Amino acid sequence: MILNDSVYGSAFDLGDRITEVLADKGHSITREKAPTDDTLRQSEFDAVLAITSTTGSGDLPENLTQFWLQCQETFPVITGKPYGVIALGDSSYPEFCGSADKLDTLFQELAGTRVSEPCRIDALETPDPSEPALEWLQEWLALSGL
Repeated sequence: MILNDSVYGSAFDLGDRITEVLADKGHSITREKAPTDDTLRQSEFDAVLAITSTTGSGDLPENLTQFWLQCQETFPVITGKPYGVIALGDSSYPEFCGSADKLDTLFQELAGTRVSEPCRIDALETPDPSEPALEWLQEWLALSGL
């Protein structure tokens, strides 16, 4: 399952690319751009991959903020499911890729299995996030056993 949100569209574009790559590898993908806590409760999935931008002071975009708040209240456990986070950000801000930290902590609290560090992509150094994200994805898939 891919949870995907963006402020200006870059994380959605990256979500498109990753969805395409995973489908080409034979994975069945559910992609949610406006997930709720019910998304985790009512869906069949082998793993969770969040692809997000960072806004403000290390914040999540609006839809993932609502998801994060709901999950803090309802605690939809994902016991043992591997998860990963790809976050886009700008290192000139003090809370660079703070969205990655928020989702990483959330998925740990929901009893997910962290198989690798979140992928943090700096827009100042990497105008096209596809290359580092796809590199990270290959490693994450191998570590997740997917």
